[in-house]
Amino acid sequence: MNQSIETTRHECIEAVLALAAPRLQAGQLAHVEAFARAYFHHLDADDLAARSPEDLLGALLSAWQFGHERQPGTTRLRVISPSLAEHGWASRHTVIEVVNDDMPFLVDSTIMEINRQGLSLHLIVHPVLVVQRDAKGQLQALHELRSDEADPQARRESWMHVEVDRLVDPQLRAGLAAGLERVLGDVRAAVRDWRPMLDRLHEAIAELQPGKRVNEFHEAAVKRLTEGLVELGLLRGDPNQLIEAEAYKPFYVHKTGHWLGMDVHDVGDYKVGDDWRILEAGMVTTVEPGLYIPAGSEGVDERWWDIGIRIEDDVLVTATGNEVLTSAVPKDPDAIEAAMAG
Repeated sequence: MNQSIETTRHECIEAVLALAAPRLQAGQLAHVEAFARAYFHHLDADDLAARSPEDLLGALLSAWQFGHERQPGTTRLRVISPSLAEHGWASRHTVIEVVNDDMPFLVDSTIMEINRQGLSLHLIVHPVLVVQRDAKGQLQALHELRSDEADPQARRESWMHVEVDRLVDPQLRAGLAAGLERVLGDVRAAVRDWRPMLDRLHEAIAELQPGKRVNEFHEAAVKRLTEGLVELGLLRGDPNQLIEAEAYKPFYVHKTGHWLGMDVHDVGDYKVGDDWRILEAGMVTTVEPGLYIPAGSEGVDERWWDIGIRIEDDVLVTATGNEVLTSAVPKDPDAIEAAMAG
C-alpha cells in the first residue's frame, strides 16, 4: 500500500473526527470513529482530496444516522441532493444511501439501474460491516468485515454511498429511488431462492443413474419445483394435482435437460417407441431447472414479476452413477460475484 496515500487517508480521518467530536455525544464517538475508518478505507486519495473535511463529515454522518436503525430483512434506501440549507452539508451530486443485508450482486445491480436511468456514476463507497443491533433495530456496535472474521454467523450489512449526476427535480429523485428499490428487491428474492434452486439441481442430478429412464430426472425436478411454487404462494392447491393439471408450466416452460454431444443441442431420441429411453454409461445431458415469473402473471404479486432463476450443469452418465462435468463452474452467488470481479 502506498504510504503517502495512507498518510493522506489517516490525516483526513483525523480531521473529520476532530470536527465530529463536538457534535456527538460521548457514547456515539467510538461508533462513528469505527464507521469512519471503514467508510474512508474505500475512498481513494483523489476522492478524499476533492472534498473538504466538512463535506466528508456531512456525508459520513448522513450515512451513519440513516443506517442507525434497520430491521434485518429490509432495505433502507433514500435519494437526496444535499444542500447546506436542508441537510447541513453539500454535494454537487445526488447521493444514494443504502443499508441492506449483505448479499451478492448489490453493487452491480445498483450500477445497472443507474445506467438504465441515463445517469453517470461519480462515486461509490461500499463498506461491508459486521453489526450488532437490539430488538428494535438500533445500532449497538459495528466494525468492518475482516477477511479472518471469527464468527461466520455474524450479521453482515452492506452500506452504500453512491453519487450520481445531480437531480434537482424531486420527481426524478423519486423515480430513481423507486427503480433502485425494485432492483434490490429482485436481488433479495433471487438470492433467497438461489439455494433452493441449487438443491433442485442436485436432486435432479441424483436421478441420472444408469438403468433409470431419461424422463425421471425431469419429473423429479417438476415435483420439487411445483412444491416450491406452492410454498411461495405462486400456486395454490395440492402439488400432485397441480402437476397433473400442468399448472407449473407458465413458470417452467422447458424440460430439465437435453442431450449434449458434438453440438450444444445434440440430436438423439428421448423415446424408443412409446417408452422413455433408459440411461446408459456414456450419455451426456444438461441439467437445468429454472423458474421464470413473467410480468402480468395472473394471481401473482408484482414483486415476483420479471424474476427468473436457472442453474445448469452438464452431466455424464457413468457405469456406476454420474460425473458432473461442470462441477468447477461457480454456481453459488458469492462465488459467481467473486468470478465476475476477477
